[in-house]
Amino acid sequence: MKAVECQAEEFATILLEHGANPNVTNVSSSTALNYTAFCQNISLAAELLSYDANNRSQE
Repeated sequence: MKAVECQAEEFATILLEHGANPNVTNVSSSTALNYTAFCQNISLAAELLSYDANNRSQE
């Protein structure tokens, strides 16, 4: 989540490649995909989607 919040695409990709959960949420129930939409980062959104990310918290 922090890599996405910081728009650190390379680090986010490395974390995803090593099994990071693309659907983890923060205290506000925002997902990494929510952040990419807010920041209009299409390439990072596409990367998250390729790892089955969704925009809903998993409560």
